[in-house]
Amino acid sequence: MFRIGAKLFRAARIGGSAVSDFRLPPTRFFSINNNVNTGFKTNPVALQMINYAISLARAQKSDESYAQAQLVLEQCHSTQSDESAKGLVLLAMSTLFSERGNFGEAIEKLQKIQDLGLSSLAVRVAASEALAGLYLESYQDDFSSATADMCLQLLETIRLEIGGGGSDILEARAKALKGLVELVHGNVESAQSFFEGSQGDKGCFGKDLPCETSQMT
Repeated sequence: MFRIGAKLFRAARIGGSAVSDFRLPPTRFFSINNNVNTGFKTNPVALQMINYAISLARAQKSDESYAQAQLVLEQCHSTQSDESAKGLVLLAMSTLFSERGNFGEAIEKLQKIQDLGLSSLAVRVAASEALAGLYLESYQDDFSSATADMCLQLLETIRLEIGGGGSDILEARAKALKGLVELVHGNVESAQSFFEGSQGDKGCFGKDLPCETSQMT
């Protein structure tokens, strides 16, 4: 986070008033206090197991508690047939790995989410947000940009195929993600154009998923 913050500070100094004219999306994290307001239907048992695992890991914050939490999540993932539930479990696993500094495992879990079907589109966007943040933290700037681009391309393809409808919030979040990546890279004008495209939808910054990118905190 310190690396991202330093880059944003330098971009703000270079961009001057251009940066102050728009606001950044807030940091997102996996929280057990969001009442699992997912915005889509998924297995309630899976959500209970996810919340239990997150609570277990963070209660003691020890290697053992995190290992036990991962075992719970692995069991949960193996019993799920719903792709949205599988995606949420993988996102939770990634969150816990990143909290222990294991970025490699965290990235691997997020990459698996991208292979899920369109029924889990909201989870895939959340995973893209987290994945881009992890790439930035681990000095893989090119991958962070590619992740943001792929997220935008995915939503554009879906919009063209099904004629849009219902994906405006996700498109706004994808644009905000691309804007943040561009800003971290020092491309202030490009970042501003993406942020301006995402400001109009209040859902862009809402809590439509319980899985938020702790990797960027």
